[in-house]
Amino acid sequence: MLLLLPYALLAMVYFGMGALEPNYMVNEVHIRQPYALEQMLFGIATPNGVLTPSEWFAAHHNCFLDILSGIFYILWIPLPVFFSLWLFFTGREKYAIRLTMALFLTKLVGYVGYYCYPAAPPWYVMEHGFRFLKDTAGSAAGLLRVDDALGIPVFHTMYTANANVFAAIPSLHSSYYPVALWYALRTPGISRFWTGLFAIFCIGVWFAAVYTGHHYIIDVALGVVCSAMGILLTRIIL
Repeated sequence: MLLLLPYALLAMVYFGMGALEPNYMVNEVHIRQPYALEQMLFGIATPNGVLTPSEWFAAHHNCFLDILSGIFYILWIPLPVFFSLWLFFTGREKYAIRLTMALFLTKLVGYVGYYCYPAAPPWYVMEHGFRFLKDTAGSAAGLLRVDDALGIPVFHTMYTANANVFAAIPSLHSSYYPVALWYALRTPGISRFWTGLFAIFCIGVWFAAVYTGHHYIIDVALGVVCSAMGILLTRIIL
């Protein structure tokens, strides 16, 4: 019960957010500001001007990186959850519970960020510019190329049901694997397989978030900050 409670609470919070006011009703949506900061810090000079990394990747992509990004993205929750169950059933209950609690608190910190600083993702700017359109439907953006390659609308179905279009900051996709990696490093007797796997998935998800147009690099960095805060809060509470 202790192990699964954070996951149950996460599900309740996630679906409960649909009944709350959208974050753009609480604070102003930031569209131009994150774009300008990303362009200033990580802009790529091209004959067509300075592009953000997400804009550059939108024009320079290939099928291999598309599929790889889809794998990283679709496993961002299942793999850490499986790891927590594996820890539990191999006699490492304390670390399993700490991991699930840290994931839960990381997610809560991210949700607070969504409401404090509503922000548009890169794909929104590429599709709609800097105009605020509150009724904009969610988009799978670059992940649609994975659907086209597989012939199955997996990501399209997932993202059109997304109620948090203006929730790019922080990137919670980028925050789960650092938490899993931390507990893989901290748990006694864990093989290098887990630490290596989570290190690869950390880098993979961070890349995929930018490559597919779902997040800026600054979003990814703030997602890692959420990871650190979730781990710290867990240490304080437990």
